[in-house]
Amino acid sequence: MMVLATATAAPGCGTIFNGGPATVSPAPGVRVNGSPATQLADKQLPLTVEYDQGGGCMVQSSISIPYLLLDVFLTGFIGIIVDAITGDWYVLQNNCPGVMIQN
Repeated sequence: MMVLATATAAPGCGTIFNGGPATVSPAPGVRVNGSPATQLADKQLPLTVEYDQGGGCMVQSSISIPYLLLDVFLTGFIGIIVDAITGDWYVLQNNCPGVMIQN
């Protein structure tokens, strides 16, 4: 059973469950990185959020601890190498109102 789990997770848990860019959808009156449109965002980079009424906010990028722990315990560090190279263990931490992010 452990062999099957290791073989399945060998590419890296972040790569399997979190690969690809995030979809960022700002609400009306909100701009993300200067654009009011829905966009694809690199999860390794922070996002700048600006409000038409003034003010702003930052969406931070961070390594997902659950993906890191799954890599350690399921892949014997193979997944750590894969996810470190691909950057797929990064997630965007949304603390800004008016922005919806699908990691």
